[in-house]
Amino acid sequence: MSTNIFNTRLFNQKTRLQILKKILLKIEELIDNNIYHVDICQKPTFESKNTNILFRWNFNPEIVDLEGKSTIYTENFSNIFKQRVELGLGILFFELLAKKSIEEEFLEAEEVIMSEILIQNGFTDEIISDFYQKKLTLERLTYYTDKLQRRIK
Repeated sequence: MSTNIFNTRLFNQKTRLQILKKILLKIEELIDNNIYHVDICQKPTFESKNTNILFRWNFNPEIVDLEGKSTIYTENFSNIFKQRVELGLGILFFELLAKKSIEEEFLEAEEVIMSEILIQNGFTDEIISDFYQKKLTLERLTYYTDKLQRRIK
């Protein structure tokens, strides 16, 4: 049985970080094979409960919709498509760890207000700065996930 990834908000931060780390590894493997899932942070809506990451109760996330419009396949590496994936991963990273939905209005809020909200939810200035400077690459997200995991142990 599986459920959508956003139900992991019910778990403690340590468990959410473990799941996020597995997602990052799976996305890295896809990108290494020139597969770009550009709608990784799709959220359930009133019309559809679908998300593009399903969560199995054995703590193994499953990335779905690899045959649909959400995924781009290329013969060679594409930095542009990788950046599109990373944008979605950055949003997913914040939403899973802050247990809040980052809606468009939230993204358009004044930087100071948003920063205060993120700091209240345990994010460092370094992570927030990378987010605003669009530097939340797959590598940086992996680094921050590892750093947060070490802080919790």
